[in-house]
Amino acid sequence: MNTHATAHAASSKNAKSTYKNSKGETVQIYTYSLNSQKQATITGYKGNASTIVIPSTIDGYDVVAIGSSAFKNNTKIRTVKISEGIKTIGSSAFYGCKNLSIILFPDTLTTIDNDAFYNCTSLTEFVLPPYIEYIGKTILSGNSKIKEIFIPKTITTMSYQSS
Repeated sequence: MNTHATAHAASSKNAKSTYKNSKGETVQIYTYSLNSQKQATITGYKGNASTIVIPSTIDGYDVVAIGSSAFKNNTKIRTVKISEGIKTIGSSAFYGCKNLSIILFPDTLTTIDNDAFYNCTSLTEFVLPPYIEYIGKTILSGNSKIKEIFIPKTITTMSYQSS
C-alpha cells in the first residue's frame, strides 16, 4: 500500500474511504458504519501511515465517532489528529498503539470511553479538550511515561476501577 496516498487521503477534510494505488486498484483505508441520522463512526483503519488525521467527513457523511477497537494494536501510528465534529472515542479505540506519542483532540470531543488509550506506552502528555464531559475507566492504564494530565472543569463523569 502506498503510504503517501494513505496519509494524503486521511488528511483531507472530506476524505474517501478508498483510494487508487499505483496499480490503479481500489484500496480501502477506513471502514465505517452509519447511524440512523446517516452520521459515520470510523470502525477500522487499514492504512499504514504513521501520521493520520481522522476526517470530519468521509464519503460525504459527517464523522461523529471513532468506534470501539477501531485502531486497536496498530503499531504504525505515531501521531493522530482528530478533526472537529467528532464527539466520541469508543472503548479500546487506540488500545495497544504502542508507538502513538501525540494525540490532538478536537474541541467537539465530549466522551472518551473505557480503555481508549490503554497501553499506548509512547504517550508522554495528555491534554483533554475543553468541553469533555465523560472519561471512562482505565483510559490511560499502562502509560507510565505520562507525567501530567489536564482535566477541564466540564467533566461530569469519570469512571474508575476499584481493586
